[in-house]
Amino acid sequence: MRGKFPPLFDKLASMTAEDRGKALAADRHFQHMPPDRQAQVRENLERFANMTPEQRQLFRDRFDFVHSLPPENRERIREIFPVWRKLPEDRRQAVREELHTLTAMSPADREKRLADPEFLKNYSTPEQQLLKDLSGSIR
Repeated sequence: MRGKFPPLFDKLASMTAEDRGKALAADRHFQHMPPDRQAQVRENLERFANMTPEQRQLFRDRFDFVHSLPPENRERIREIFPVWRKLPEDRRQAVREELHTLTAMSPADREKRLADPEFLKNYSTPEQQLLKDLSGSIR
């Protein structure tokens, strides 16, 4: 499942919840997953199935981007993501915009920005750390 977004996910998400459950129950790979991983897959499929087409495309694009990163960067993003999810939506948007700016900068300019008093004033300590971690992982 590395690389491109798995087409099977789209197929399963387009099914009714009942048909999706039957398809998963018949899937050998799914059957061999630990129960907590099965629950996570079901939850992710349900969430994906309830997204708008635009949200689904954004999800696919993010999946492809994250899976194009080196393994150590992917792992770091997985560690950071729970902090991201705890942010209120307005703060996620601000952090997302800042991250876009930071990743477009050279490493030297990025370091200057991360130490800038204006940056420090605009972001909480957890947000600052999140931006430092993410901008260092996505190069």
